[in-house]
Order: sequence, then structure tokens, then C-alpha cells
Amino acid sequence: MIVSRHHHQDLGLRIEPATISGDDGCTDPSIRFVADQTYPRIRYREYRLDSTVRAGVVHGDDGVDPSRQALEHSADQNSFLEAGNDDGNPFAIPHDALALADDRPRCKPRRCGICGAPVRRHRNLLLLLLLALPLGYGAWAWLRFPTDKTPAGAYLRVVTAVNKGNPALAFAYIETTAQHACYTIRDMRRRAVVLIKRDYPEPERSRALAMYRAEAEAADGSDIFAAYARQRGWFDRLRRDVSGIKSVQIEGERATVVTVKGTRYPFRRRPNGIWGLTLFTPVLSSEAERASRDLGLIEQAAADYRRVLDRKSAGVSR
Repeated sequence: MIVSRHHHQDLGLRIEPATISGDDGCTDPSIRFVADQTYPRIRYREYRLDSTVRAGVVHGDDGVDPSRQALEHSADQNSFLEAGNDDGNPFAIPHDALALADDRPRCKPRRCGICGAPVRRHRNLLLLLLLALPLGYGAWAWLRFPTDKTPAGAYLRVVTAVNKGNPALAFAYIETTAQHACYTIRDMRRRAVVLIKRDYPEPERSRALAMYRAEAEAADGSDIFAAYARQRGWFDRLRRDVSGIKSVQIEGERATVVTVKGTRYPFRRRPNGIWGLTLFTPVLSSEAERASRDLGLIEQAAADYRRVLDRKSAGVSR
């Protein structure tokens, strides 16, 4: 028997392949098993029109929902998934109407009058170009940025730290003597704080700790440099003076960067080849010497306080 169509829901569960009469009086095939799903899949076997239907069937007057199918059943054959209970569903349409709509001619994409390519492709290329321009400029600027083993490169990195308001970033580009002075200040303050906590009585202990604790607790020499830069307004003055480079003068291990404003910044080549700004070296070296002298005075005072405390303890024991 040739299967011509399946009519409404007049098909029931039967064991043996058989035919069943539809409500229009025509002979329809029976279904051996109907899957209990909202969207049963259709299996179409070519040249086997005399076999039992093994899946759900979409009829011409059944509702289908193309939008829901695209989200839930994108791998299935288009428009061959029944919409199920489509009461109140504004997107469900009869299968026959969808088939007729698919036969209508589709609009052709707009094409470029010069090269004939779709206009959408040109828009995508333009968007890609707009995204690539900033990245390309950043890469070009990074590649042309001079190395810090030149006076100009070291100066520009100091300018970057000034613009970011972060003095610690410039610590790597100051003179080696100035860097060592920052570490000396921190180490002297740490030793002083230990003696003060151990031997000083109150209220001298609290007063001395308030003076030295911040520098003693610095994690690195760059923190000491940043603290002095903020206290003394070094970067505020630099922010007013720094500008583009006009010329660079190199004489042996020393160099001078001259800006377009006429300001001259002295540099010295460090042992690792990086050029360091010498502008802060005198002040930091002086502070390191003062920290060493303060430690000597604190050691003497701590010894006196400890001696007095030992005498008091000895008198009490007698």
C-alpha cells in the first residue's frame, strides 16, 4: 500500500502494521509507536512507502514554530517539528502556509558597485580596521620607545612615572648612589626602632617611634624614595618642568638631557648599563648620613637607659 498522507490524530498504537480509516473516509497507515514528545523527530526512509510510520508526523494543517525550532532543534529538518500545543502562541503558523512562504523569492544582498562584493563584507572590513588602528599604534609606539640604556629612554621613563603620579616607578632610573642611600635610610631606621622598643622608657619610646617607624617599615628602597618625593614635592616640580627632548649630550659616563623648555637633566651610567637621574642624589645621600648619625645617638641613649634600669633592678634585689 502506498502511503498518501496521515490525517489528524486518528492513528493509534498497534502491534502489527495495518491501515486505519481516517475521519475523511480515506485509508491512512497506522503508527506502531508514537514518541511522547512535544517535538518528535521525523524519519523519512526513501523508497519505503509501504512500511509503518515510526515517528511523529507533521500534517499540512499542523502548527509549526520556526523561531522556537531555530533555538531548540537547529539540527533537525526545517519546519518538520510540530509546535505542539500552540494555543495562544502568536508565532505558530500552519505548515502549508510556511511551505508557500518558502517558495517566495528572497531579497538579494546589496553589492558594491566597484568590486561587486556584498556591502556587509565592506562594513565588516571597516569595523576590523577601526579596531586594529589603536592596537597597531600602541605596538608602533612601544617598538619606537628608546631603551632605558640610553639617556633619552631613561628620561622618558621618569616622565612616565611623573605623569602617572607614582614616584616608585622612577626608582629604577635614579643614580646607583641614590638607590643605595634609600636602602641605608631604611636599614638604619629599622635598627633604631628595635633599640627604641627594647630599651627606651615611656614617653620617650612613643615619641621616638613616631619619628622613625614609617621609614623602618618600608618594604623596599623605592618606598623610601617615593616618601621623600611626596614630602619634598619633587614630582610636583618635575610635572611643571618636564617636556619633550630637544637634545642629548653624552660625555663618557655622564649625559645631559635638554628639553624644549631649556631644562637640563643630568644622568650617570649605572654598572648595569641603565642611565640614572642624579637630580636627587645629594638630598638622599645627606638623609642616609643623618640616619646613620641618628642610629649612633640612639644606641648611646639605649645603653644609658639599659644601664639605669639594671641599677634599679640591682637595688631592688638588695
